[in-house]
Amino acid sequence: MTMTSHKYPQKVLLAVDGSEYSEAAVSLVSRLPLSFESTVICLSVIAPLRQHQRPVLEAALEGASSKLRETVQNVKVELRQGYPASEVIDYADQNQIDLIVVGAKGLRNTINIPLGGVAQQVVEFARCPILIVRRTVNRLRQVGLAVDGSTQSMRATEYLSGFSLPPRAFVRVCHVLPPPPLDEFIRETGFLSSYMNVSINWDEVVEQSARQMQREEKEGKKLLNNTLSQLRDSEVRASKVLLRGDAATELLKYTDENELDLLVAGSRGLSPIKSWLLGSISRNLVYHARCSVMVVKGRI
Repeated sequence: MTMTSHKYPQKVLLAVDGSEYSEAAVSLVSRLPLSFESTVICLSVIAPLRQHQRPVLEAALEGASSKLRETVQNVKVELRQGYPASEVIDYADQNQIDLIVVGAKGLRNTINIPLGGVAQQVVEFARCPILIVRRTVNRLRQVGLAVDGSTQSMRATEYLSGFSLPPRAFVRVCHVLPPPPLDEFIRETGFLSSYMNVSINWDEVVEQSARQMQREEKEGKKLLNNTLSQLRDSEVRASKVLLRGDAATELLKYTDENELDLLVAGSRGLSPIKSWLLGSISRNLVYHARCSVMVVKGRI
């Protein structure tokens, strides 16, 4: 059988700063089976008042480009001056980049801490897919794809269908059903009914809850089957996983328990108003997943 020609990514922008996390990102990109036409641009940025970092960044660029040229046909090097996050985002916009790759230890521990740092800003404001590399992995063997039927989810599936995954990579397509409706009903009405003498037909509530869960499971399985079919049409090896509960919590738990190397999720693109638009689920995955995370938004 003829292998499907991968389309994505054709142009990869790899942020390089000489840190161990940057080196992990270089290592991961060097192991992707990119097409012959693909180009990797290694970009370092000298921040204002940090000219003393030039030798370090030049050495980092040289090391990164040398490693990448062992496996990648087209490698370019860029050294710019300015604010790193802004330069990365602007370069991606101006050069039709298909994927930004940034190494990061971990973005933050709680959602209430103000944003800061290059990785956070790139994830927030970049218009194309972003890959946050958390740790060194020899290969992308176990990949999770979060789907929910939204336009953003379908975009992520399309991107991954054409992505340059290693031949042995296996994708676990995950869909999380909402928490049991009976639990939600009890939380909302149980306390009030005990104090307001409200009569509740619990047999009817349980029956309605069961019917709703069956409908949700049917729809969830249909979504998973459709996604699986799309991936397999692109010759991506995949299986389906149906979970129930809080979406971010269940996805993070599944990722840890199954030692996934990469978790892929869709997200809304950036509007003219610069505000946090990832959405609560994508945001939690980006901040709290221990594995690498790819956020797919914008152009594909």
